[in-house]
Amino acid sequence: MSWLASYLRSSVGAKHVMAVTGLLMFLFAIVHMVGHLQMFGGPSMYNAYANFLQNLWEVKWPVRAGLLTVLLVHVVV
Repeated sequence: MSWLASYLRSSVGAKHVMAVTGLLMFLFAIVHMVGHLQMFGGPSMYNAYANFLQNLWEVKWPVRAGLLTVLLVHVVV
């Protein structure tokens, strides 16, 4: 067994993985909340934000896949 696998199976390694994945999910939640706070700037500001996100179709699916991976790693560990 490699040193990485044994480290990840240890309690300290598992806690590090949980901390990093939890932090990534927390940062996503903060960014998501800040994006939705655009609605208080009026319909035009919120629509501009929504249009900006829709034009990032090359980024949306990798981010979704990454979030799903982070969630699954967090749950499994």
